[in-house]
Amino acid sequence: MSQIKDLRNVYLTLLIGAVIIVVGAILFNQVRYVSDQQTELSPAPSASVSPSPTTVGNVVQPVDLTSPTPSPSAVVTATMPQSVSTFLANFYAAYTQEDRSRLATYFTPDTSDADRSSHAHLFTNMDTAGNPGGPYLFTDAAANEHAIGYSVINGSSLGSNWIVTVLEQRVDSTGLARDAVTTLLTLVPSTNPLGSWLVDNYIYSGGVGKYSAFLNQ
Repeated sequence: MSQIKDLRNVYLTLLIGAVIIVVGAILFNQVRYVSDQQTELSPAPSASVSPSPTTVGNVVQPVDLTSPTPSPSAVVTATMPQSVSTFLANFYAAYTQEDRSRLATYFTPDTSDADRSSHAHLFTNMDTAGNPGGPYLFTDAAANEHAIGYSVINGSSLGSNWIVTVLEQRVDSTGLARDAVTTLLTLVPSTNPLGSWLVDNYIYSGGVGKYSAFLNQ
């Protein structure tokens, strides 16, 4: 009877141990399951991403500030023959230097008495008969303004001729700045040694007379 009792005690001890092991395994699995669920629900750390800029309206290309801005003269004369640009440079060089003799040679021969008279007065201070009189270019009160700078603002071809619109900066005979004026030059082809062009008309917009732009406006 004593041996049976001992066996029963051993079985009871083993049974209790087995129960403890099973319960422990169940608890361990429950804790592991909860931990896994929390890990899945936690948001994964996101990489740092810089926000992209918002574009409003049209995309404007950056301006290269190192590139020179073309002047009105540079924009327009690119469509005209280089010989026209060269002729204008020579014409205005004589004008700004107040060189009457050289300036006179840039014009076509006069075909009317009015033009011959104006030419004589402006460039020689005499009339066609040789009598002194004005308006004398750069000196007389009616023609004492002259260009000190110019900019071509438009140019168009008319057959073989060119009509060029020029904005002139002017001063009077004392050097006092005057208002800028807009003039029109009609250039005609020529075989003149001074260049391939001559001025047939030099007028204000709407003006009359071949040399009218030399007179103060």
